[in-house]
This record gives sequence, C-alpha cells and structure tokens, in this order.
Amino acid sequence: MKDLEAQAHSALARMRRGKRETKPGALPGDKTPFVWRVLSGTEKQECLAAAADRFRELNLPVELRMHSDLEDEVVWQILFLAMRDAASVGDASEPFPVPFAASVDELRDLLSVDERDLLASEYLDFEDDVNPDPAKLHPELFDAIAEAAKKKDRAVLNSFGSH
Repeated sequence: MKDLEAQAHSALARMRRGKRETKPGALPGDKTPFVWRVLSGTEKQECLAAAADRFRELNLPVELRMHSDLEDEVVWQILFLAMRDAASVGDASEPFPVPFAASVDELRDLLSVDERDLLASEYLDFEDDVNPDPAKLHPELFDAIAEAAKKKDRAVLNSFGSH
C-alpha cells in the first residue's frame, strides 16, 4: 500500500508540473543529447496547421495527399516542438526554450524515417507518463491519486489529462 501511495504522489507531482515537465533524450545512433518537453493541446493543433501549411507551401493540396502523409508531417512538427536543446536553460515557464533543431526542415534532414518513428514513440511514452489517460490507470492507482490530490490540491484533478 505504501508503494501505491508513493506512485500516486509521484503521478500527482508530474501532473502539477504539466507542460514544464521535461525528460532527457538522445538521438538514436550518435546519442546527441536533447530534452523532451510536453506539448499543450493548443501546440498539437498548431502542429496540424503547420503540416497543412507545409503542403500548401509545396503546392501540394492537402486534399490530394494520403492521410498517412499528413500524419507523418504532423509527427515531424511535434518532434520539432517537443525536442529542445539540452544546453539551453530558461525560466520556470519554459525551462528549455531553444529548439533542438533550427527548423522542421533541419530536423527532417537530420533524422531518417525510422529514427523519427522511434523518437515519436519515445515522446508518446513520455507524454503518457506525464499526462496519463485516467481510463487506462489501474483503478486503485486512480483512487490513490484522487486521494492524494484531495489532501494537497483538488484543482489538479480538474485538468487531469485532456481526457
């Protein structure tokens, strides 16, 4: 039971940090370090808009592209925003303000498709750890998190994930 309580307090702390939560990462192969940060819902929508904009810039109508093409471009946009320069340290609202790559195009040139997919999987695992889907939590852990929040900060339950 003590372990469950510790897990609940840890999960609650991660939820409180929210967007400020970071995690060290490294490029596959050469292991160049970077820092992951969690994207907000608005930023994810901006990634979708940026993907559509890229197709327009290339004179490729979005309607004529395969759904998977748009998904792939959204992943590039998400990685660009989520991967931050490990050497840049900012204030508490954006602890790592400098992107890892200068542009999405630079990131696209830096990584293979397989490396992109591996990093996308790592990001999704990190995001799920910081912002878990309550429906996927073990009921006992969910109850323990709710109990811990009642003792410290009930408001955190109002923004428990985006689910």
